[in-house]
Amino acid sequence: MPHTALSFLGTGQYSSTTYTWKDQQHTTRFMPVALESLFEPERLLVAETPGAREKHGEALRQSCDVTGVEVPKATDEDAWWRMFNVLADTVPQGTTLLVDITHGFRSQPFLSLAVIMYLRVVKDVEVERIVYGAYEAGGDGTSPVVDLTSFLDLIDWAKATDQFKQYGDAAPLRDMFEDLADESALGSQAALRLKPAGETLQRLTRALTLNRPLETLDEAEDLIEVLEGAMDDAMNVPPAVPARRLMVTLAQRFAPIGHAEGSVFTSRGLGAQAAMLRFYLQTRQYLQAFTLAREMLVSWVCVHHDLDPLERGQSEPDPQGRRGARALLREWDLMDPEERSEALATRENDIARLWADLRLLRNDIAHAGFSHSPTPSEELIEEGEALLSTVADFFDPHTDLTGSS
Repeated sequence: MPHTALSFLGTGQYSSTTYTWKDQQHTTRFMPVALESLFEPERLLVAETPGAREKHGEALRQSCDVTGVEVPKATDEDAWWRMFNVLADTVPQGTTLLVDITHGFRSQPFLSLAVIMYLRVVKDVEVERIVYGAYEAGGDGTSPVVDLTSFLDLIDWAKATDQFKQYGDAAPLRDMFEDLADESALGSQAALRLKPAGETLQRLTRALTLNRPLETLDEAEDLIEVLEGAMDDAMNVPPAVPARRLMVTLAQRFAPIGHAEGSVFTSRGLGAQAAMLRFYLQTRQYLQAFTLAREMLVSWVCVHHDLDPLERGQSEPDPQGRRGARALLREWDLMDPEERSEALATRENDIARLWADLRLLRNDIAHAGFSHSPTPSEELIEEGEALLSTVADFFDPHTDLTGSS
């Protein structure tokens, strides 16, 4: 993959200093010159305004092989956008990019970050590192070249967390935890417990994706436990400290699911499934939400009518287990509302109404809208969210689940 460096040139009064990177050093007025010597890019791009080129362009070109990229002086928003577009167009497709912000003027370092994020997606650019030459920070006329790349990871972490919160996809977070653990293993302080935290999170979200309540509740409990150790590790490794705050968010998100304390068919276990249902709603996983909601109603009937909630049951004439519970729900569904109100306890009436409403919406979804009057998607989501929230509220841990009326 081609190796490109992008640097900036301003109009400042640059003085000579010795830039140091690891065991290498180079003495020069201009950081782009040191960049060429210390990192040896195949192509060195230097963004320069007309004023910067007039003042320093000739001296710079006498010192290194540079490709000048003329950018406008950033005086207003239109100029910033022109600068952005020039830089985005200049960086080659699929290159490995080294970015230096040492001589970046005012908004240019911020703008370069925006360009980096854009190029990673649009041009498949791989950012090798972002560096800054800290002028005379080393004392004795030396200026250490500081690697700022890890701060770019913060953006990735925030994006990964947002992707999880919005869509329930934990794969980027898992990768983040594993990378942090691997990188920390090379230093004096290790955060090795980040890796099992990422693995547990992935197993949990996989169980959620496939709608496995028994597995989900177990994995959620495990995740809360491993996150405690991972958060302790993160405090010992400075680059991992921001990840600790993300782990607090994860622990808070999954605490209601992970506190079933035993069978999923107890009051607390059904409450944990209600938290699962809310997770599906928050992440817009509507198919999983409808499936789980119906199965929660079936489980409730099993528990309160002495049917085995893990038995799929036999066919007619005497269905048992979950099949028997569904038969009972269908029987209630066919009853006249007044007759049902008189024959059933209050909680059973609530279950019957929820089952009837879920059946209508779920069938519309399951049959892909192939009917003469399918419900429009927007209306289906609006009605579905309201109904699914009602189901979740019904199984709230604070709700009486004894079946009494």
